[in-house]
Amino acid sequence: LNYGENKLTLETSAEDGSEIITYTVTVVRDAKDGAPLSDLRAYNAYSFSASTALLQYSTDDYGEDIPHFAADTREYNLADQVDGSSFYLRAKFDASYQTTVSVNGGNAINLTNDSYKSLSLSTGKNQVVITVTPPENSDYGVGTYILNINYLPCFTSMPLTVDGVSLDLEPDFNKSVTQYNAVILSDTDTISINRAYTKSSNTVTVNGQPYEGGFLSCDIDVSKIDQIEVAVSGGSDENALTTTYTIH
Repeated sequence: LNYGENKLTLETSAEDGSEIITYTVTVVRDAKDGAPLSDLRAYNAYSFSASTALLQYSTDDYGEDIPHFAADTREYNLADQVDGSSFYLRAKFDASYQTTVSVNGGNAINLTNDSYKSLSLSTGKNQVVITVTPPENSDYGVGTYILNINYLPCFTSMPLTVDGVSLDLEPDFNKSVTQYNAVILSDTDTISINRAYTKSSNTVTVNGQPYEGGFLSCDIDVSKIDQIEVAVSGGSDENALTTTYTIH
């Protein structure tokens, strides 16, 4: 029988052939389950550890904050990463399976059993799809696993000055940190951003004023405001994301 709906037809007739009766029976064979992976890791550096893990093996013990792989769980939402972070996979699967991975509908790349694979992810929302194809005579159908991961657009630097003198931020600038404090004199009217860098493909606003990506330089009138918001957006269409840095 095929997987899914099967119709069986049986015909009977009288001995003299004067009457033919047709019986139709529908038999539904449950669809094949998707072929499973044995285990899967995802991480953001060459070496897997508690500080780099995004998805851990079912047998790993790197804390409950990091999701564990389960063969029957087919979709995972991984922790947000700052743009520029690395992304690695390591999958274990039956040696007879052909297993591939693709990112955002791109070309499929073969995975090797129990070997790492480095992937290039884009700024914005990413969907990593792992496809597991068993041999034709398998009791399984084609299986898929989905990993959803956001790569947040960022600035890699944020140099500020007042009248040409460097303005310190608290804490020191880090592309992963979005909230800062700065101390200025009460009569300060202007703070300048000097060649703060983000990807040229990103778009930027400073307190709502639009700028192009790349190196950002501008003067900000702070005489009537108590904070500066620098928003950087990146990614294509529905996959776009925005990160906002706020300086109080």
